[in-house]
Order: sequence, then structure tokens, then C-alpha cells
Amino acid sequence: MDIVSVGRKDVTVNLYDTVGGLVKLHSSLTVDQQAQLMKRYGKTDDIEKQTEMSYETIIMSFVEWNVGKDGVVFPCTAEVLKTFTMRDFFAMLQGCTGRKLLDDEGNALSLEEIEKKVKSA
Repeated sequence: MDIVSVGRKDVTVNLYDTVGGLVKLHSSLTVDQQAQLMKRYGKTDDIEKQTEMSYETIIMSFVEWNVGKDGVVFPCTAEVLKTFTMRDFFAMLQGCTGRKLLDDEGNALSLEEIEKKVKSA
């Protein structure tokens, strides 16, 4: 049996509204990163905490992107993520969590559809 290194798969997300925008993300968090998020936020129905956890999930999964201004690439921070459209934000979150938030055309799934998918994951 060959020995392999521990690693994560990367995915490239094509943004919908940031035309030409490409984001490379790890397709999942490490166990340690997930534990950090759970320790900080736990299971919560608080929309603010869920949103903050989503920002951190993308930041922890971030590899690189071609998004910036005047030839300078923006850092991946919560402040920058807040400037994207919801559709682009969901596309990034979908890429790094594997949870289906958008259909194939980039339309947001209904809350009921998302809840079903999250519960079945």
C-alpha cells in the first residue's frame, strides 16, 4: 500500500455576479478548524452567528482568487466578503462546504430545500 499525505481537495468556484471572478478554495475544513468554529459558535439559530461562521468558513478554506482593484488582489476577510452579492457568497460557501445552496443556474434554493439538504447531509 502506498503512503499518502494528509491533504484537502481544492475546488475552483466561478462567481456569478463578479464577472470573470474565480475563487480557489479547499473543499472542506480540517478537523481542527471545524472544532474551532464549533467551540466559538456551537449549534445556533442566531442568524448573526451563522453569518459570522459562514465568513470564517470561507476564510479558513480560502486558497486564492483574482478579485481586486487597480491591479491589487483583495485579501480574503469578512469585510471584503460582505461586499459580494449573496449569490457569489453562496457559491463560495457551497464550494468549501459541499452543501448545495444554489441550483445549476446560480439561483438560491428555497429555505425548505436548503434545510432538507442540510439535514440529509
